Amino acid sequence: MNKTILFAITLVVLNSACTGVLDPDSDDFIVAGHIENTTSDKVQVFIGDDEWESAAMGEDGKFNLHFDFDGPAYFTVTDGRVGYKVFMSPGDSIHVSGDAENFEETAEVTGDNTEEINYIRQKAQLEKETGLHNIMQLMSREATEYLAAKDSALKVIRTHYEELADKEDIHPDFLAAENAYFTYSSLLLDRMYPMYHGYVTRKDPETVAPPRKSVEDEIAMLPKTNKTLLLCEPFVELIEFEIMRLSESILKSDTTVEPTLETYADISWRATDSLLPEPDIRDFFLFQRLRDEMDAKGAWKVEDRLARFREMNDNEEYERRLKKIEEKWDPLKPGSDVPDFTFADIDGEPVQLSDFRGQLVYIDIWATWCGPCIQEHPHWDNLKADYSEHPVAFLTVSVDNSPETWVKMVTDKGMDGNQLYVENAWKSDIAKHFLVNSIPRFILLDTEGKVIDPAAERPSGNIRETLNKHLSEGLSASR
Repeated sequence: MNKTILFAITLVVLNSACTGVLDPDSDDFIVAGHIENTTSDKVQVFIGDDEWESAAMGEDGKFNLHFDFDGPAYFTVTDGRVGYKVFMSPGDSIHVSGDAENFEETAEVTGDNTEEINYIRQKAQLEKETGLHNIMQLMSREATEYLAAKDSALKVIRTHYEELADKEDIHPDFLAAENAYFTYSSLLLDRMYPMYHGYVTRKDPETVAPPRKSVEDEIAMLPKTNKTLLLCEPFVELIEFEIMRLSESILKSDTTVEPTLETYADISWRATDSLLPEPDIRDFFLFQRLRDEMDAKGAWKVEDRLARFREMNDNEEYERRLKKIEEKWDPLKPGSDVPDFTFADIDGEPVQLSDFRGQLVYIDIWATWCGPCIQEHPHWDNLKADYSEHPVAFLTVSVDNSPETWVKMVTDKGMDGNQLYVENAWKSDIAKHFLVNSIPRFILLDTEGKVIDPAAERPSGNIRETLNKHLSEGLSASR
């Protein structure tokens, strides 16, 4: 395996702590801890958005995690409510202690790489103090003022980095990644400036010039063979921008390709393969894109790309993470049974999913605060009208935190049909069963209440083709 890892996208310091027995002779990563006043029953280790390992939390708030990973990496250790960002290498052991109710004041880390770990936390705090963390405020400035503010903030953080670099026994990959942060976070912010400045100042982003003339040239010259840079999140984001730019260029030049999500995914694969000659770096980005697709809609939706990736990939960590996603989605494969969920209608009366047996069931999981959900409503209404003479039940299921806002919107807008509400929002039974982590999510069930598609097309997409197919099959079966 290589040293590539998925750097966590955010630098939010969550609240956490740890304690336990450490084994200095093991090549495992060991995170032991004690979180006072925790309400969780488990602790998790994440690499970016992927859960890598978990362990039970003792009633006294103590836990002990052992896991393997080939190479140094940034991890987030969390009990789901509080957590800590750390940098570790194989064989490292750390101990974190603190009170979950006042973690920022009480957290303490001891063990290996404490200088590196403390720097991560210190840097996040400096980003807040210098205003670098407040992207909207930073980007609202005119170009000259923006550049001065950005450079001033990075200069403050670099002073603390140089103090760290002067110390002995700091991990060289950590120093390389954190040193690269200054170059690539600066370039990333400059790359984002036209879009964000346009948004904040209500200008057309196309009319906003980059703050420096050389920005695009510098991005085009990004090094593409240094694997250590994959530890630097701003560098990773810049490469993602380049893949997106090249994908759009390919799509525009090939007029025979229909611009769908599926064709864009294939074009993105081509762009990644073309842009990144180093196999380990190429596979890092192909893995991330494939993982995101699988996590959003299941492995069977990307079978061809998954098979292609497995043929070329020799990274066991990637394979392990992909298999975990496959296993997670396995209970939702087409033909799988679905529990008989209970909802509440606008009058508070219970409605069972089984009440709609004998019809195809198209479910919209949404919330009143969700802009993309609201944008789908006109398409939903048109679709519902078009299939009013067909055995299709349309269910809108709100995951708002309280029913009052849902009732108000449904009433004010005169939303008709099967308007339903489910308690516990993201933790509701239906959201957990269908692995809902973003909305809107659309689900299609057959006439027996079994899964057709747990992540179906939106009303604004190509859902009609799927509906027509299953309506035709049902008609043929009844003859």
